[in-house]
This record gives sequence, C-alpha cells and structure tokens, in this order.
Amino acid sequence: MGELLELNSDSSTESVSIVRKKIRSQANKIYSKLKNSSCIKCGYTLFVELAHIDAIANFGLESLVSEVNDVSNIIPLCPNCHWEFDHGYFTIKDLGI
Repeated sequence: MGELLELNSDSSTESVSIVRKKIRSQANKIYSKLKNSSCIKCGYTLFVELAHIDAIANFGLESLVSEVNDVSNIIPLCPNCHWEFDHGYFTIKDLGI
C-alpha cells in the first residue's frame, strides 16, 4: 500500500515542509531511474531537477505519495526553467507534451 501525504487541517508549517521534502526526495529517486537527464525545455544538462506538473499543493490530504510522484506528473527542468514553470511563464502545453 502507498504512503499517504499525512497532512491534516491542523498541520504545522514545519510538518508540511517535512512532507514536501519527503515527496521531493522520492521524486528524485524516481528521476534517477529515468533516461532523460536534460531540461525538457532548454536542453541544459549540468543540473536538472524535477518539476511536478500538477503541484504538490493541488493534491488532497488522502493522496498517495506515489500519485504525486507518478512519472506522468514529473518533468526534468533546469532551475531557471523550473522557476519559470512554477510561476506560469510557460505551461506543459507550451512544451508540446
């Protein structure tokens, strides 16, 4: 059985931060198994991180970590493109995915 996000309405900012770190850590483990090691937008290869297509905050409290980190919900982006994606400068549709 998958691991729940384990947040509730009275969760502290600290516990939310811990859960998000856990989600990102597990996403990075998934990414290490993927073959694409370059930014899907610009092609940069020296440092790539994962972006969640559907933001972590958009998942319900009963969501499984495996749902949040599903391969269909993560894309490799360089830090600059990741920031642009998170701030709405481009969308997944702009990438042709």
